[in-house]
Order: sequence, then structure tokens, then C-alpha cells
Amino acid sequence: MTFKPDSHSLNNNTNFFWSDSYPEGYGFEPQAVFCGMKFDVMDDTQRIGEATVFRSDNPQIENQQCIVKSTNGVTVTKYIHVDVTCQVMLKSDKSDNESHSVRVSGTAVVVKYSKQNEAKLLYIDNVGLSSNLNLVFMNQKSHLIFQAK
Repeated sequence: MTFKPDSHSLNNNTNFFWSDSYPEGYGFEPQAVFCGMKFDVMDDTQRIGEATVFRSDNPQIENQQCIVKSTNGVTVTKYIHVDVTCQVMLKSDKSDNESHSVRVSGTAVVVKYSKQNEAKLLYIDNVGLSSNLNLVFMNQKSHLIFQAK
């Protein structure tokens, strides 16, 4: 099994390991969202704030995978449940925007297009917030999305 190769020496890749070199085996899990990632907080198409991830140590679990074959190649889309902690700053009428530490859960949508080396996080959908802000958005029937920057 090999991982992302060094772009300067594709034929001499040292970034690999043998799957049988550890008798108990290995476990892999996807990680769609990392510490330091930034997002625009969107209510449908309107930007209402921004968020920065500062904790992402909970397991991120793949719920679904979709493979689409076309004349342009194969596109793989993965839907990954995430549970992270963010600093969220929402726009307000006041000049001093408040920052909130909020636990955010949702479905990260990650796409790998044909002929690209890396998958790209598009957005987090089905967003749930562990704060009273969640009730405000639910009462307004808002559809929150965290759009990756």
C-alpha cells in the first residue's frame, strides 16, 4: 500500500508500508476535517459568519460513497459524519462580533475528481450546533452549511 507520492520522484516512492508487517493489523479511518480549517457559515446562499476548527479528535465515520463514471473519468464522493469543535463568529448588527466555542456535527461532503491526486472537502451539511444558536436556526427553518474556504 502506498500513500501520496513525492511529486519529484514518482518512480522511487518511500511513502509506503507493508500491510503484513504488523501481525495485529492496521486500522484506517477517514479524516475530512482537520484542526485549522476555515469555513464560511452559510444560511442557504447568504454568508452569516465564519468558523475555524480547533478540535477534531472524534472519529469521522464514512456513511456513504457514490461513484460516478462519465466521459471525463470517475468521480468519487464520500459522505463522512464529523463531530468537531469550532470557534464560530456570526455577523451581527453590532460592530463587535462575538466568538463562540461550539461543537459542530454534520455530514462532510468530500469529492475526488478524476485525474486529481487529492480529494477536496466541499462543505459540511446537516449541521447541528451544541448551543442555543441551534434552536434559533431551527425556529427560523434555516439550512446551515459550513462552506470550506
